[in-house]
Amino acid sequence: PQRRPFEELRPPLTTAPIRSAHDAYAAALAAHRTKDPDTHNAAVQFIAALLDTPQHDGLFHLPAAYGPPGFPAWSRLADCSWTCYWLSRWHREIATHSRIIPFIESYATRLCTLQRHGGWFPAWVDPRTGRPARALPRSAETALHVILFTALHELAPDPRWVRAARRAANFLIREIISPHRWECTETFFHASPAWKAKRPGKPDPRQGTFPAHLLALWSCAEALLSLYLRTKTPRYLSWGTRALDELALYQQIWDAPFLPIPTFGGFAASNTDIQWNCLAQALCAKTFLDYGRLTGLSEYFHRGIAALRAQYAVVEYAHPRTSEQSASLPLLPSQPVAHLPTAFSLVNPSKPDFELLSQPLWLLSPWTPLCAAESIWREYGDLYVDTRRVQAFGINGVVVERAQRDLAGIAIYGRELLGTARSLLIRSDTGQTLTLKVTPNAPFEFQL
Repeated sequence: PQRRPFEELRPPLTTAPIRSAHDAYAAALAAHRTKDPDTHNAAVQFIAALLDTPQHDGLFHLPAAYGPPGFPAWSRLADCSWTCYWLSRWHREIATHSRIIPFIESYATRLCTLQRHGGWFPAWVDPRTGRPARALPRSAETALHVILFTALHELAPDPRWVRAARRAANFLIREIISPHRWECTETFFHASPAWKAKRPGKPDPRQGTFPAHLLALWSCAEALLSLYLRTKTPRYLSWGTRALDELALYQQIWDAPFLPIPTFGGFAASNTDIQWNCLAQALCAKTFLDYGRLTGLSEYFHRGIAALRAQYAVVEYAHPRTSEQSASLPLLPSQPVAHLPTAFSLVNPSKPDFELLSQPLWLLSPWTPLCAAESIWREYGDLYVDTRRVQAFGINGVVVERAQRDLAGIAIYGRELLGTARSLLIRSDTGQTLTLKVTPNAPFEFQL
């Protein structure tokens, strides 16, 4: 289906409140492109306030919306590592801050002491004593710490970070990816709670498979990719593609007629619930693109583009821009701009009837799809060319009809799909960047 360019979808999201380091990073990217000083200042102020969070021997506490019994008093280490990861990205890509590296290193140093024999980390701990909770001791949440350690090693190189990341990756390969045990807090304590036959570490008695959640699958694939990029160890890329291939099984490959949006490319949330177009699909988009660039498999690239477009279908449904543009979409009841559905949930599959799931999902927010789109645009542009394999991919409202090598280089032929006269940003695997003006619904060609 035809969709508006991503830049036309960004403004409604920029009024959403900033509630995490991930949000602040996305807001800063959007503010830079739209030249919005108010949004940028709001992001800077949030980062400054976040760095004032008290640390107890490196650990800190972030309020959680759900978790195991007694969770308000515990700290979820995945939340802390995710926050520190985006602080590192902020320091490296947005603006340096004298307090960011000490804050992250203090936490990472303490985190290393919590790593258990076998490489895993507890999911929940007491922020003052570091005493681990019994819930999910060996889970896929260990992957978030690999993502942090690899980012921190790039920011402040130290063999401790790579050593801890390697031990954690070995645990993920051995006890998560190999037995297909995709367990995290969301698997049991989010929208699909545990029941008699659904328990951590226990396969379903009928199917013989473990309960699984999209976030666990994505985080393992992303963790091994990030560690491969730091170490160039082929084993991590090989096992990362295994996790990614299983993640692909959760991707929707049709437009469900019983939902009011195009669902193609979106992701189901888990294998124990009936949820469509889960918000976490925005995270999956760039991960698939990154694997596609590394492996040369065009399927990964197409899956990543489809995931990003599916998330913007949700954005359009929740926040239609004008009465003309939204005439064909059922309007939601009066909703604040900050609201974005977590997923479309089937409440009666036999009819079927659906409702919008609004329960918060991890630290994701309306800024999540914007962050994915901005990050993808910065790395891949509106159209990306793989010169080594003579492939090209239309990302933002364009289709590539063919790519071929000739005496002058690589010729790309495509068409503009959105009916908008605009300039396309074209990037390639060799670092080349060019701008191409296109006319509405018209064919175009260029040489690279």
